[in-house]
Amino acid sequence: NSSTGTYSSARKMSQQLQEDMIVSDEAFRAQFDPSSSSYHGGVVTLAAVGGARVPEGMEAHAEWKSLPESSEGSSGSSYGPEYDSVERTRNNLGELKKVLTNLVASVEACSKVEGNEEKHKVAVAKREEVIAQVAAMKKLFPEGSTYGGKQAVIDSLVDKARQPMMSKDDLFAYGMMVKKETQVIFSNQK
Repeated sequence: NSSTGTYSSARKMSQQLQEDMIVSDEAFRAQFDPSSSSYHGGVVTLAAVGGARVPEGMEAHAEWKSLPESSEGSSGSSYGPEYDSVERTRNNLGELKKVLTNLVASVEACSKVEGNEEKHKVAVAKREEVIAQVAAMKKLFPEGSTYGGKQAVIDSLVDKARQPMMSKDDLFAYGMMVKKETQVIFSNQK
């Protein structure tokens, strides 16, 4: 029967695969076992620490400790004023997006605790704090700049956020308005 032969062949292959995996696992583990001859590939020389030993081929840099420390890293390189301006604007848009997300949550919190005087005061204080953060973002988008129109958007969102007790429908509409703006910001960042 051919199906029995195929099953038998597959079973032998499966057993062989299991055996190979066990051997491979044992070999892998042995390289970390200090009692094994393959521990660290058989190299028993202790590694020098503290920078005292200079690796082969690096002798020209043996006095590396006496070199001055560089404050300029890969993030310190500049690609020119135009790039820097674009990067700064992109980062500002990202910050605005984060603050707007917080604004929705704080407005919603105010509406949810409307009946509880103490919790409402706390929620209103938090909302005003977030509104102040959003309003402070206006200076990052001066009129006449590429994204100067963001000032009007920020004013509109702040005015709407300060409205007393929003209904569920109003909250939903406000959340969608902010979401739409964050999506516009996301596309602006590309």
